[in-house]
Amino acid sequence: MDTDTKLANYFIVYVTTLLFFGVGAITTLGLPWYGTLVLPAFMPATPLVAVIWCALFILAAWSACLFWDKKPHDARFEATSALFMGNALLVLFWNYAFFGLHQLVLAFWVSVFIALSVAALIARLRSLLRTAAWLLAPYLAWVAFAAYLTYAIWTLNP
Repeated sequence: MDTDTKLANYFIVYVTTLLFFGVGAITTLGLPWYGTLVLPAFMPATPLVAVIWCALFILAAWSACLFWDKKPHDARFEATSALFMGNALLVLFWNYAFFGLHQLVLAFWVSVFIALSVAALIARLRSLLRTAAWLLAPYLAWVAFAAYLTYAIWTLNP
């Protein structure tokens, strides 16, 4: 592994760590409000949700590192890199919309776009590096469920 790849991989892990803690900080600020919501019966416990997101961020970082290491250096590389970054920004925006703004409708639609961005990443990575694509499969499953949870919370708290 060359020096550029090592630095890029460290950067990806650094950004993933910042993303995790950024999401955690936004979420923590909104917990008093969250405690007032009516939640669906199938809502997982908050500590479990935190563990799931941590595992998903690790898998996404691993996928990004594998992808970056492949380095095709073409338009597909740039577009896929932009999808990774866009997805990370959408995750932050969902947390801000839900926990910061308390906008459940907006949070639902952002969660739909998160799921679409993960599906697009998997589709792009499948032809470039199948392992990187498969690492995102649990992420897609979870964000689809999270979109449904967000919808359920929205309908229970009009």
